[in-house]
Amino acid sequence: MADFTTRFMVDMFCGEGAAIMARDVAEVIEKWGADLVIRDACEFGGYLAAEKLGLPHVSVAVLDYNYKFLVPGVTAALNLLRAGLDLPPDPDGSRAFAHLHVDLAPAEFQPEENAIPNIRRYRPDGVRPGQRLPDWITELDPDKPLVYASFGTAAATLPEYAKPLSTVIAGLGQLDCTAIVSTGKAADWETDAPVARDAVPPNVHLAEWVPQALLVRCVDLVVTHSGPSTVRMALAGGVPMVSVPLLFDAFDVAQRCTDLGISIKLDWTALTPGEVADACRRVLTEPGFRRRSRAIQRRALALPPVDDALIRDLENLAT
Repeated sequence: MADFTTRFMVDMFCGEGAAIMARDVAEVIEKWGADLVIRDACEFGGYLAAEKLGLPHVSVAVLDYNYKFLVPGVTAALNLLRAGLDLPPDPDGSRAFAHLHVDLAPAEFQPEENAIPNIRRYRPDGVRPGQRLPDWITELDPDKPLVYASFGTAAATLPEYAKPLSTVIAGLGQLDCTAIVSTGKAADWETDAPVARDAVPPNVHLAEWVPQALLVRCVDLVVTHSGPSTVRMALAGGVPMVSVPLLFDAFDVAQRCTDLGISIKLDWTALTPGEVADACRRVLTEPGFRRRSRAIQRRALALPPVDDALIRDLENLAT
């Protein structure tokens, strides 16, 4: 079971790949004459290139567990990379977040003691221009709870996670609900399906992809692998969850949702259809899960919008 351990973070994000990325990004910056570098919070090549060229840099996180990059093992690895670029040491690692750190979730989701320096929070809409719900979703039974389940665009296609996905599908079949399960576009449900199409319960609808940011606004429950984007959308939609974390920071995300009382966390390695059904039934029938989710939604909706406040902040940094 993969975890966001210090060793993993050093190997994945702070190794030779980051050094190569720093050189490549620096070349692009000089070619374009860029005034600002915006990077994913886990991508350090852009940060190093910006530091080398004396430019402000912005990190962006979907759900913020990037305080883990401030632990000694990671800062030591980053300082080796800094030394390779003739940059001065950064003992506490704070230079990685020296200008602006963008978080797309309300403060309630992140314990205060784990806050990143220079953090500001914003509200993304998440709906792309021209997107709409498919007609078949609008025609689903309005008298039953609507449940959306997704293991993301990648995890659902990996063989080791096929079994828990099929278990979720079977568990949803035990509920008096209508369920939509997003399988990911790369899944071959005709030849490599973890569950044959003719074995999918009649109340469960499989889809390679759905406009998730729209769908979560009209469902009663989200079953998720605790991927940051899915959870952020559920928070913004005020929708409670059943969490089945699979890898990386998903375990921290799922635990935080459980601590906030907006989700029940399940262990994917010992998952049964009955356990899935029981957890979903509890979240659907106990009103506290919905009320607490709605409270966080109100906080999320009170954040300044990305397409206004963030643009102004970026322009101010670049000038």
